[in-house]
Amino acid sequence: MSHYRNSPAQGTSSEELAYMLLEEARLRCKALLDEEHEAGLESIPPGEADPDRLSLSGLYGDLGIAGYYASARLEPARRRQLLAQAHARCEGAGGPPGNSERALANVTAAATRTVERALTVTGLLDHMHLAHIHVMSACEALDTVLALQT
Repeated sequence: MSHYRNSPAQGTSSEELAYMLLEEARLRCKALLDEEHEAGLESIPPGEADPDRLSLSGLYGDLGIAGYYASARLEPARRRQLLAQAHARCEGAGGPPGNSERALANVTAAATRTVERALTVTGLLDHMHLAHIHVMSACEALDTVLALQT
């Protein structure tokens, strides 16, 4: 069993899945940011912060950094393929209105579990530990986003 945990193939698949899910979550977050922007930031008085937008912006940043670290050892061509898959998953995911936040939460949770599993693979510890720090920060921001909407 220890040979299986140390195999390069498992490490690569853990990194790839983590990167793809983190990118999907980042893209979903970007779509929510764009929706908020289109809904009209003009309604917010000058000088006042929009807590939803600040939380989403923080979430977007943390997901991006986590994805950056998760993809640290991936070949550029493979990274582009995985990013294309993340785009396709977002485009093909439609669903009822108001479901965007729930989809983002589900993908972020799946990405978090994948990053945590990758921490058990020898040789992935350094960059996946950094990805884990940022994905946990993203989870905190997501909790804030969801709490502000209730």
